[in-house]
Amino acid sequence: MPDLLVTTFYRFSRIADPARVRELIERSSASRDVRGIVIVATEGLNATLSRSEEHTSELQSRQYLV
Repeated sequence: MPDLLVTTFYRFSRIADPARVRELIERSSASRDVRGIVIVATEGLNATLSRSEEHTSELQSRQYLV
């Protein structure tokens, strides 16, 4: 089993369409074997995600989330 790195974050930012953002996150995460939970609301998001350590820099650089 590869080493896993857990990343947690939150961001308070107005999200006009939380359902759309959730769909984007789910689609992107599934194709990259990211696991965890993301709470998306109109006032922002909160997440705890895990992924193999070798792919974590890509996960952290995904700025489209908010």
